[in-house]
Amino acid sequence: MLGLLLLVLGVSATWAKDCTIPIGLHNHAKHGHASQSSTYEGSVGIIPGPELAIDGNDDAEFKLGSCMHTKRDYGPWWTVDMKRLMNVGTVVLTNRQDCCSERLMGAQVLAGTSPDISQQTL
Repeated sequence: MLGLLLLVLGVSATWAKDCTIPIGLHNHAKHGHASQSSTYEGSVGIIPGPELAIDGNDDAEFKLGSCMHTKRDYGPWWTVDMKRLMNVGTVVLTNRQDCCSERLMGAQVLAGTSPDISQQTL
């Protein structure tokens, strides 16, 4: 996939179970700009914004502050602008370890050059 934007649809979850990038791969998203459909306002004093999904912090529990989290939106999404065109061969999604793993079920990952999701490829 050739991509400038990565978009994850249907996700009201967090990434964090094991944020370690597999050997031989580089986290290009870490240098991008992330956004999401909404931000959950949790009770643990953490603002789980979209940038937490790409910050390189591999803490596995939401309360430790390394997980992004949306509200329970209809059609939630998270996206990262990679800031440059690149070939995308592997996308690693990980989930928080402390609960809620079912929330990633049915998630879609799209890559492309347009913010219009109808123009992206699976």
